[in-house]
Amino acid sequence: MIMTNTIQISLTDFVDFMCKAGTKKISQVKAIKRNLDSPYSPAKDFYKPLREGIISFHKFNKEPSALDAISTVITDKKKQTAYPIIIAGYRRFLGGKDITWVKSPRGNLWTYRNLAIKANPELCLAFDGNEHIIKLYFKKDRLSRNHALCINHLMQNDFRNRDTGEIFGVLDVRSGRLIEELPGNGEFARFVKEEANRFLSLYNSV
Repeated sequence: MIMTNTIQISLTDFVDFMCKAGTKKISQVKAIKRNLDSPYSPAKDFYKPLREGIISFHKFNKEPSALDAISTVITDKKKQTAYPIIIAGYRRFLGGKDITWVKSPRGNLWTYRNLAIKANPELCLAFDGNEHIIKLYFKKDRLSRNHALCINHLMQNDFRNRDTGEIFGVLDVRSGRLIEELPGNGEFARFVKEEANRFLSLYNSV
């Protein structure tokens, strides 16, 4: 049950927080708090056209040229620079795979105390004989294996009421690297809860 004073943040925000160290954690919490206090604006969502373009590419079984077209319809110069690099990484992930769109995955909230995290994986694709639920990581900072495993742990728990055999993974889009491992013991569960405690403590103090 969601509490009335629940702090709901995105998985991306939480992973950004986990990746920070020292005083940078405080700065990240302040930034998240500011964003929660202001309404969502698509204009501030740097990767929105790219994310929606990749989903559309698979969902409607478009030609590969549709990926390149994503960056031709934007006018923002930073996006014009970044998008082709990210799309090239996504092409590396595609490689020669025979990929089929399955559905838009929707999970539950992962909750701990009064913190709620929405995973929002973007893709559920079928390839190599399995269905894969994939979270797209677009940022320039390379995603470490440990943080990828934390994302997979959260997604696994987010979809804990399902038993349909999907494989969970996070794709570092720029490198084309898909990490689909799941933690084999309780270490990551403890680590995520420790980070959630740190987040809540800082959130309530800044």
